[in-house]
Amino acid sequence: MLLPVARSPTKRSAILAAAAAELREHGFQGASMDGIAARAGVSKRTVYGHFESKGALFDAIVKDLAARSSRALTGVYDPRRGLRAQLSALVRQELALLADDEFRALARVVLSECFRSPELGRDLLARTERDEGALVSWIRGAAADGRLAVPDP
Repeated sequence: MLLPVARSPTKRSAILAAAAAELREHGFQGASMDGIAARAGVSKRTVYGHFESKGALFDAIVKDLAARSSRALTGVYDPRRGLRAQLSALVRQELALLADDEFRALARVVLSECFRSPELGRDLLARTERDEGALVSWIRGAAADGRLAVPDP
């Protein structure tokens, strides 16, 4: 009987970083698990030990991209600050994220894959609609405070 292999968070991070680089360079169709393993400095078996398929790895990268976006955009409404200053800060955060070459390149790969696979596109759209963004959250806070009249942020 085979014992389950312990999954190292460090190796998982290395695999995700390698996969992101491979996707940016070759796109989803051109990326290979062999190339990802080589970039990560692990065996192909280790890659499959963490991710059952290239699709599962791609999904993890999409989730990581969304989490990175969420961390970069902190849209917490502050009733003590002016609306203009808060909105300006949100816009600066968004622009900084969009100015990041690595983020843009990976986002392009994800979007192009959505065009190739309408099912993936629908899934990502549904996920995006479930996850309230920083701006929507901020608008809800300002509306609840009576500083904005927005029926549906």
